[in-house]
Amino acid sequence: YAAALLNSHLLANANVLDVGCGTGRFAEALLAHKPSVVTGIDISQPSLKLADCRRVYARLQRCDLQELPLPFHDNGFDAAASVGVLAYIAHPGEFLTELCRIVCPKGYILFTHRDDRWQESHFDKLLESIEEQGLWTILDISEAKPYLPGNKGFANNIKVIYALCCVL
Repeated sequence: YAAALLNSHLLANANVLDVGCGTGRFAEALLAHKPSVVTGIDISQPSLKLADCRRVYARLQRCDLQELPLPFHDNGFDAAASVGVLAYIAHPGEFLTELCRIVCPKGYILFTHRDDRWQESHFDKLLESIEEQGLWTILDISEAKPYLPGNKGFANNIKVIYALCCVL
């Protein structure tokens, strides 16, 4: 779903940053829709090795997402995607603002967040605050969708929300 949502806004050969890429499943799904140039970053070296085996990344780099600024130039990407990562980020507002820095104007930021954490932290207010700062326009916030539906601990108790924003 995340790959299809982002791809519906990207041109072919877009330069995309997969933030917290893990083993590369998102990039693989993204490239199944249309060609893109994808850079992946993650803190886990074992995950990066598995991601490399998929042969979908132009570049992979170990990176701690808690240490800002991220090691990329301003306006360096057409899009950034962060799927299944925000629950592990201590300061999500700073993190999302940093993504606005590295994505070019009229580029896209797609991310997911667990619905329980969204509600607990009043995440909609954080997104609106970033919009009020003139950093992005919120294009889409999905209804809560199944998150790890086969997992006994999560099943239907925890869901995930998808958000897509356009950088200004």
